[in-house]
Amino acid sequence: MSRKSLDSYSKKTRSNALKRLKIELAELSYAPMPEFEASPVSEEDFFEWNAYIHGPANSPYENGIFKFNMKFPQNYPFSPPECKFITKIYHCNVNSLGLVCVDILKDSWIPSFTISSILLSMRTLMSDPNPYHPLVGTIGQIFIENRELHDDTARDWTSKYAMNSSYKFSLPYSPKS
Repeated sequence: MSRKSLDSYSKKTRSNALKRLKIELAELSYAPMPEFEASPVSEEDFFEWNAYIHGPANSPYENGIFKFNMKFPQNYPFSPPECKFITKIYHCNVNSLGLVCVDILKDSWIPSFTISSILLSMRTLMSDPNPYHPLVGTIGQIFIENRELHDDTARDWTSKYAMNSSYKFSLPYSPKS
């Protein structure tokens, strides 16, 4: 493939990814989900988004609000975004850097997944961790051997890091009507 053809292909791929991200933003704006909010970090860069995920009820993360970052590749949706929790979270499938170990962001990714499906998957992971395939082995082991200690620690971290009373639901960018 010539350099010119490759450049043209790259521009078209980026353009298609941008169109897809704008469509997803419109869908989130017109049919918001109570479980989370998400938008691009800025109007100039649709390839990086922040979300705020509400901790699921009846979980140690209940009443917490967790900031979550997604960086989309130029060939989205054919490749998954890089995702991580910005808010510290005590979870066997999330490491100290906030990186997440979940199959839909790796080998099981398919182009029909959306930002909403990613964020709903994160909420499901919060309610139903996978301690048998942990990213943080010690937390997975505690979950298996002493669920009460695990949940108490997760609640403490949620209280300390995810219950900032000054948080207001306003993301930096939302589409104009």
